[in-house]
Amino acid sequence: MRHVVVLATILLAAPVWADGRELEERLKRLADNNEKLVSTFRGVKDRKTAEGARKDLDRVAEVRAKIKQEIAGTELTPAERQAAEETIRKILGPSDSAVVNEVARISLIPDALAPLEDQPIVKEAANSLELRARIQVITIEKAVKTFMIKNDGQAPMALSEIARYLADPKAGLTDPWGRALLYDPAGKQHGGKEPDIWVESPFGGGKKPIGNWDQKR
Repeated sequence: MRHVVVLATILLAAPVWADGRELEERLKRLADNNEKLVSTFRGVKDRKTAEGARKDLDRVAEVRAKIKQEIAGTELTPAERQAAEETIRKILGPSDSAVVNEVARISLIPDALAPLEDQPIVKEAANSLELRARIQVITIEKAVKTFMIKNDGQAPMALSEIARYLADPKAGLTDPWGRALLYDPAGKQHGGKEPDIWVESPFGGGKKPIGNWDQKR
């Protein structure tokens, strides 16, 4: 749901506020628009179907952009503004998640991703997925350090050994694309001082590492 929080921050960036009911109506229209995006994305299986989907995506994305502009211009009272973030999560949460999940699926099909990667909605979903990956790498790194503290500085040989230190062991060890996180206890990127933990984003050519060393440089 982190992508919904980010979207809420963007949508609530307007300088002044006034009509909560109007905002809710616009959010519902945006959720309906998301459903159309999901339907289009579900038909993408390869390069041919991806190229065929571009026109539909352009049309739906244009409507999406107009609705977002309307939302950004909605005026709310201070009290309504406080409630607006929860309204955005409630109305947009499921459909936003479905859009991101479909983009994640397509991104693992290189031939299908290539014709769509420049689409604004795909870029937005890519940013959300990569943000989740960065947060996950940080979470796993903390669990690895806890393991090392409890084991005289010895790094785990595999990430499965840190499962007990994660709130959700099963989900915690897979990246936002459903793949196992990558791990090197020898820590080549850290000069052997600590383990490397990373995810390879399929965006940007498919070899874009998001690692625990990036956040220290």
